[in-house]
This record gives sequence, structure tokens and C-alpha cells, in this order.
Amino acid sequence: MIYFNDVNNLNELKSRFRQLAFKLHPDKGGNAKEFSAMQQEYEVVYRQLKRNEGEGKQSNRNAGADQRSTIWEDLRRKYHKGPSTGPKTGPTKRKKAHKPDDDGYFNIIEVLIHLDGIIIEQCGSWLWLSGKTKEHTKALKDAGCRLARKKKMWYWRPADAACNNRRKRGYRSMAYIRKKYGSVKITAEEEMRYYF
Repeated sequence: MIYFNDVNNLNELKSRFRQLAFKLHPDKGGNAKEFSAMQQEYEVVYRQLKRNEGEGKQSNRNAGADQRSTIWEDLRRKYHKGPSTGPKTGPTKRKKAHKPDDDGYFNIIEVLIHLDGIIIEQCGSWLWLSGKTKEHTKALKDAGCRLARKKKMWYWRPADAACNNRRKRGYRSMAYIRKKYGSVKITAEEEMRYYF
């Protein structure tokens, strides 16, 4: 493992992939062979972490590393990944959990790398987009992003993060979302200055 040695969970993996994609992508001055090698390693590590998360086990790839999980991650795993404890009211419209290869994370990163002036902010498993989004409206729609009108920001979420129950949905300010899920904010220009 060359690129993802210190990764212990899926959020760290996705964040590290985004950083490396900005660094290694051929359109940003990187090498195509290194980028494809990094993508292949991402797929292997993703499958391993997804399998370990599904079994309820911590990843033991880094035996000597300190493996901690936060209270929020434990609660999220307990309430969002476990079976429903409520009564069954009929078939649900919610899609089954996505396969690791169908995550869509590769596709959205590939699109966002090429858009100038977009600020990417990862909050949990969602990506929030701000900055000069009006110039790139068509590209964002084609990539599967949606507009949150009250926030005046675009967002992208994995397919299994969709909520079909209107009572669970509701307006949450960005300050609330950042506080609850954490936030990693990155622009392409800052990434290029950081790595080069």
C-alpha cells in the first residue's frame, strides 16, 4: 500500500482520495499511471473497509496504529446501519446499500477536479459545493448534484444516504451540519499550493 497506509475508516479514505486526486490527476499536472494505480488501491482498500464495517469489526490493516472511533461514528453505525427496530409498514422505497464500485465518489471527484472556482466541503459522507457554481450549473446537474436553495449551495450524496421520509428531513443550517458531522473544506487552488 503506497497511498492509503494511514486510513482507518471510510471517511478518512474518501478525504485522502480527494486530496490525492487533486495531486495526481493528469489534468492537474500528475501522471496517468500513478493516478490509475491510486484508483486501484482505493478500490481494494474501500472493499476491505466496507467489509470490516459491515461485519462490525475495526480494520486491522495497520496493526500498530492507534485505532479509535468517535462516539458519533459508533452512534451512526448503530442507528443507521443496523436493522430496523420499528414495525414494518410495507415495502420501503429506499434503495439497497450500494456496492463499493457503485459509490459514485470516483465520478463526482473526476467532475469537480475540472471545475474552477468551486469550493468543495465534505461533511460526513456528503459533499457540499459553493463558490462560482452558477458558471458550472449544467456540469453539476449532469454529475448528479442537487441544489439546496435555502443554503444557496449544491450538494452530492451517496445513493444510500437518501431519506424518503419527509418527517426526518427538514432544514438544517450549514453551521448545524458542520458541527454535527465535521467539515473538511478544500479548493483546487489551495490543494495545488499545498502539494506543489
